[in-house]
Amino acid sequence: MSADATPEPVAQPSVTIHENPVVEQAKGILAVMFAITPEEALLVMQAFAGAEFPTLGELAAHVVTVATEPPGGPDIARARLTLLLFAEGGTP
Repeated sequence: MSADATPEPVAQPSVTIHENPVVEQAKGILAVMFAITPEEALLVMQAFAGAEFPTLGELAAHVVTVATEPPGGPDIARARLTLLLFAEGGTP
């Protein structure tokens, strides 16, 4: 290697959404609560990641928090997730 040659950058491993445990957990929660497939749950989350939750990971973390720490039990969690994902006339 010559003195003025720059070394090639080393490829960094990329983490896909399927390797993110929080996203996987949120997919499972939504799939069970709404009787949809995990793939459909991912589509719903992708459709609603936006201004309040700019990344899929942030939305997934919020879904997990709402579902696992619900004041009032799982029925309240389902209602809160429904409002989060489907309120304001949004459609996946």
